[in-house]
Amino acid sequence: MKFRLAIAGHLPTDPAICRLFDEQIGQIRGFIGASGRHIDMELLVSPSYTDPNWKDRIRLTGFPVCCYRRDDPSWDDLCHQIISLETPLDYVVGEELCDKADLLLAVWNEDVTEMGGNTWSLLQQAHNRKVPAVWISSRTRQIYWSGEFYYEQYR
Repeated sequence: MKFRLAIAGHLPTDPAICRLFDEQIGQIRGFIGASGRHIDMELLVSPSYTDPNWKDRIRLTGFPVCCYRRDDPSWDDLCHQIISLETPLDYVVGEELCDKADLLLAVWNEDVTEMGGNTWSLLQQAHNRKVPAVWISSRTRQIYWSGEFYYEQYR
């Protein structure tokens, strides 16, 4: 069995945000390990939604990486599998990510100008497709999660 975690957003150089990301990965690992079943974890990325600053953090996880891309090979060196999509639209790439993901983990700055940005768009696509999402605010360092119909601060 596989658990697929989609990674999105812009990862700032802020060590506190990196620590929050690492903690979330640790909690997910712990949850999967507590199930008592063998579950492989795979990370899903896309140059359309996943900033290249993520590469070093993702390497540290040791998980295999699957890349969904149109024409940007920036992630190819890290990916064990590359899925090329013949579309000019980031939205289609986002749909594919959401269709395959069991959970979306994103870093988003919450700026109003980002409302039309790719991270916000992917969070909305995940919400519409009922994919659970956890997002870390790079502005406030708060962690939020999305249920089926609302966002709530993570406790």
